[in-house]
Amino acid sequence: MSRQFFERYRTLGLTTTRTCILREYAAFRTNRITTNWIVISGPPHSGKTVILNELRKQGYMVVEDLARAVIQNMMGATKSKEFVRQDYLSLQDEIRDRMLEHARSLNPNERVYWDYCLPDNLAFLYCNGWGWSRKHLEAATMYDFAKVFIFDPIPLIHDPVADEIRVEGVKTQCRLRLTGAQVYRALGYRIARVKQRSIDERLRMVLSSNSNVT
Repeated sequence: MSRQFFERYRTLGLTTTRTCILREYAAFRTNRITTNWIVISGPPHSGKTVILNELRKQGYMVVEDLARAVIQNMMGATKSKEFVRQDYLSLQDEIRDRMLEHARSLNPNERVYWDYCLPDNLAFLYCNGWGWSRKHLEAATMYDFAKVFIFDPIPLIHDPVADEIRVEGVKTQCRLRLTGAQVYRALGYRIARVKQRSIDERLRMVLSSNSNVT
């Protein structure tokens, strides 16, 4: 995806104030838990799941998109994906708590690939017009990840109506891509951008982290 495409939405990224809040919070959070975990982030429909499935086939531990599981559980058999988002803050609180619960069950020294992790909650909250509570900031800075990959979206094949869980259109995709990268950078990470390439090329890029990170 071209730089010109993202430039259309650049003004929708984090404000300077929000960026400063994250930097200061990360700087003063001295008890972060160092992990060997790798985050695969990016907007919905950016090809993350395909790569994570390939990683699982190769024997790596993968944490699937817990937000999707939470939304599916809230929807049950009768509620729509739009309905469960009416109380968006409560939804993100539930997602945060589910992520924290799962993170506490894992060995920080083991290589684990996450499909989204706690800092991504901040990006989703921001892009939906919500502020950040102390609980969300504490959760986002609780763990120190070994590597963060941000996948570019695939807007041409994405149909939010066809997805039973997700509602994000092209504009929101790009906003989440930009905001997510800004969140992780503000927290001190040097992110690796994953452009739309073949599955093998993207998989090799992600796996290259195994030789660079211990």
